[in-house]
Amino acid sequence: AGLRILDSENLLTPMAEHLRQRAGAPPFSNAVGTIEWRRREKDEHEWVTNSLGFSLRLNKIEYYKEVGTMHYILGHGMQNDLPSIHRSIESF
Repeated sequence: AGLRILDSENLLTPMAEHLRQRAGAPPFSNAVGTIEWRRREKDEHEWVTNSLGFSLRLNKIEYYKEVGTMHYILGHGMQNDLPSIHRSIESF
């Protein structure tokens, strides 16, 4: 199912082709592309300070994914109830 979505969204990479071959799935309808790399712009970063006082530059997408994950986990787990925290991590 995941490979079909990649194909329909035209997001095929060499890894998708490798997985398709390993799974014995039919050929993709779209062409396999390459992975494009680029330097991130300054506005795509978020500066945070760690517990030791050092400033770290994080990718904003990764930063907000981490914040969103923590928000979900803390919102669904109960304080000091490790099994509920583990369940919310697993369900995320």
